[in-house]
Amino acid sequence: MGPVLKSLPMGKRIPVKRPDDRAPVLGVVSRRALVKMAVLFALLHYLTLLLLSGLIFLLSHIPPKAINLDNVILILHSAQGILVAPRRFLLWLWPGEFTPEWLSLTTTVLNSVVWGGALAGLKILWRKLTT
Repeated sequence: MGPVLKSLPMGKRIPVKRPDDRAPVLGVVSRRALVKMAVLFALLHYLTLLLLSGLIFLLSHIPPKAINLDNVILILHSAQGILVAPRRFLLWLWPGEFTPEWLSLTTTVLNSVVWGGALAGLKILWRKLTT
């Protein structure tokens, strides 16, 4: 090793200036980051649906004479209806009365993926508009 390399402190990085053609552009998201964000939002959407369904189930078992929660349950049910709208549309496209078992799982996954992609796109759009 030469004297120049020995004089550099270990653990410190030397900033390297990039040429202008390789400069990072603000607001540009890689495909990998977009897919990660969409999958994260899809999982959060699915967990939200599970929690919302459980909360509706729990609140519906409280006797109305104790506490009347009908309005709260109706509001939660409307929110759940909005969150499962893509799934209902996909099931509506299926002709006939017989629905295979795999279709229910597939539409549930696609529902969360659609919402995850939409939320990831909105987040990226918001980031571009605010920076």
